[in-house]
Amino acid sequence: MGIKEKLKKAQDLWEDAETAEAGGKKVKDGEYKCKIESMAVETSKSNKRLQVKTVFEVVKPAKFEGRTVWRFDGLTEQGMPYFKAMAQTLGLEIPSKLSKLPDALEDFAENFDGIVEITVATKDEFTNVYVNGLVDEDADEDEDEDEDEDDKKKKKKKKKSKKDEDEDEDEDEDEDEDEDEEETKSKSKRKSRGKKDNDDEPPLKKRDKKKKKK
Repeated sequence: MGIKEKLKKAQDLWEDAETAEAGGKKVKDGEYKCKIESMAVETSKSNKRLQVKTVFEVVKPAKFEGRTVWRFDGLTEQGMPYFKAMAQTLGLEIPSKLSKLPDALEDFAENFDGIVEITVATKDEFTNVYVNGLVDEDADEDEDEDEDEDDKKKKKKKKKSKKDEDEDEDEDEDEDEDEDEEETKSKSKRKSRGKKDNDDEPPLKKRDKKKKKK
């Protein structure tokens, strides 16, 4: 049975399915801002179910840019509500006849130029991808500018701190030099005083000779 025939059989499920709560549960694994690379209807290799495969391409954070994240929505009684929720969030219009879904998905992915925020959550060997919503690009640019400004402030603060450390080291070196100079002067002074005392005191032999003459 081909994909179109399977889609015809899924028609009733689609019409009866309620819309699940959009966005899913927020988790800490990671949030990413993405483009939609592709959307297609395919048959699962593991359980042969009919499903929609959506491929997201990461644009932020920058260190993950270019990596792809896959989301699979089963066109089954359990999976339909989640696919409907994603379609609503993305602004994807589903054709009244699901047999036309493959073409609708391909056209949508090719013409979609927005940014989507997703959350990736891994549990055991399963990876769940939640579509949180579309990103306001203007607000996102403002956020990037704020982050750049914060980075500049941090770098400036770090540079200033390094400069203060260098100045403190220079002051310590100056103090050490002053102490060494003072100590050298003190030693020289004590040595000079000791030499003068020795010159003023008559030699022991001369004193003994004077005593003998008396």
